[in-house]
Amino acid sequence: MSSVLCHGCPNASGLIVLTLLAAATTRYTVIVLEEVSASWDPSCNQGCISTHLSGAPTWNDPDLIDAIRNYFLLPPLRIPDASPADVSTFVWREVADWSRMQKKLLELWKDQPPGTFVEVGVVDGLFMSQTLLLERNLNWTGLLIEPDPRSFSRLRQSRRNATVTDFAVVPKVPPGAEVNHGSKVYVKGAPLSTLLLAAKMTRVDLLTIATGTSDDRRKVTDVIGSDRGFDVKSILIQYQRDLLSKNPYPQVKGYVYDMGRSSLLVRLYWKRTHCHPLEGNECKRQNYFDLTEGCSRYICDGHAVVWSF
Repeated sequence: MSSVLCHGCPNASGLIVLTLLAAATTRYTVIVLEEVSASWDPSCNQGCISTHLSGAPTWNDPDLIDAIRNYFLLPPLRIPDASPADVSTFVWREVADWSRMQKKLLELWKDQPPGTFVEVGVVDGLFMSQTLLLERNLNWTGLLIEPDPRSFSRLRQSRRNATVTDFAVVPKVPPGAEVNHGSKVYVKGAPLSTLLLAAKMTRVDLLTIATGTSDDRRKVTDVIGSDRGFDVKSILIQYQRDLLSKNPYPQVKGYVYDMGRSSLLVRLYWKRTHCHPLEGNECKRQNYFDLTEGCSRYICDGHAVVWSF
């Protein structure tokens, strides 16, 4: 980062924050701004700030990661809502097999130590959250990500026992890239790997993503590669219906697809390095919507029996 003499300019952390504000999204789509308002410090003119912001940010820069950790990751409230939750009480329980998946997740981890989660696209922290019952009933905690300003405001009021951030998860793109979907809502954006490093989360039991776009798998590839330094044991992806009509069984490299616990729109995957094949496999149809039979059986993470193909 360039060194410029300018009375009243932000310090290194402040400049990193300004750099973050230069990255913006339209909901979950990146727009990189060329200039940032100098309102942060009236004594530092626009030219001074632009000098520091020249070039694209380096997402693994330690100063950048520290700035996200210090300014944009909000810890749980002092008294979070720890009351147990009953899946049958939620009005959206029948939407997209939500209640069915929640029952399976609770059954899967009920006898295991409390785990850690990352949920991308958590909305208000309540509506169809894939981690709410794990948190309330099994004492899990983790990171909740929601960039929409209105939803994020409600997320802060939901009293979740987890760290929250209003960043958007975006793939690594060159500066200046712009794709428009509807009206523009400018929010901060960074790759998921940068946010997890800022949260000091390199080991995750469950990563779930549902942003309403068709490229959710691409948004998590920087943390699920074997050479990235992250260990994400399981992934839960909610797909769009039109995508599934073309590819009923999307694959995730390095992961085993769990036919037994997946639903029509929600797919559960297990990291292959945490899974071991079981003997005596027999092919069987898992769900009414399956177009093929599960012929491979694994024990994953030492406690989950997984059918794949």
